[in-house]
Amino acid sequence: MGARSGLSVDQRASIYCIKHGHSRLRDHFFGYRYCARCGAQLGDSLGGVYNDPDGVYVHHMHLFAHDKEALKGMRGCKCPENAEKLTKQDFVYVKQWNRWGFEQRPPWRSKG
Repeated sequence: MGARSGLSVDQRASIYCIKHGHSRLRDHFFGYRYCARCGAQLGDSLGGVYNDPDGVYVHHMHLFAHDKEALKGMRGCKCPENAEKLTKQDFVYVKQWNRWGFEQRPPWRSKG
């Protein structure tokens, strides 16, 4: 699926997720959990607990990059450990910046 396929980057990202699985890199907003690659909703924690033991949340990594103590109050957050397990496949078609201005790829900076 090259540039001549007539598909947008978002369409290619969705197809990649269908064929290879969602990225372990995640985004979240108000309890809803999304794939950072295709934007599909993977679950929510509004009505209960969403278990995502391998997920790496972009906002958590941004906080951790700027303040190593920031995640101490987040019970059970394993984002820094899980980030070390990410592979190149987790970053295929993942946009550099998410809609809130956080970098979705290392080195986890703010846009601006």
